Amino acid sequence: MCTVSWLRTSDGYHLLCNRDERRARQRALPPFLQHRRRVRCISPKDVDGGGSWIAVNEAGLTFCLLNRYACGECCGQTKTDYRSRGLLLMELVDCQSVAEVQTRISRFNLEEFQPFTLVVLSPVKPALLCSWESHNLLLECNGDGAVPLAGH
Repeated sequence: MCTVSWLRTSDGYHLLCNRDERRARQRALPPFLQHRRRVRCISPKDVDGGGSWIAVNEAGLTFCLLNRYACGECCGQTKTDYRSRGLLLMELVDCQSVAEVQTRISRFNLEEFQPFTLVVLSPVKPALLCSWESHNLLLECNGDGAVPLAGH
């Protein structure tokens, strides 16, 4: 099970996040500096899926991904050829603001992904929670009260 918690401070936030550690999953590559559309970011790499579950960019945004396996089962999903949710995170990591994340995630074909919650933290704005539940994207712009969050 993956979890994300954060605590706001006078100069930003403290973040606690862990990865869903399935035993069959390969060991991730350690965090490294990279460029996405000319924006510097740092993240570990999920060797199996090619994406990541956590990243931070030079604009000060932090992205944390929570898997939501149980929702897919209860929502009647039968598709098996999903894209890695970590790839979606890496497609958004070059965003310069929470508002840009909202706009861009709304344009994605999210049916390619299993259910998830993406947490986007900014040092100056409340957390953005992007929850995909098979056919419905819910954007919560004031997600600071939702901590702690756990995937399932």
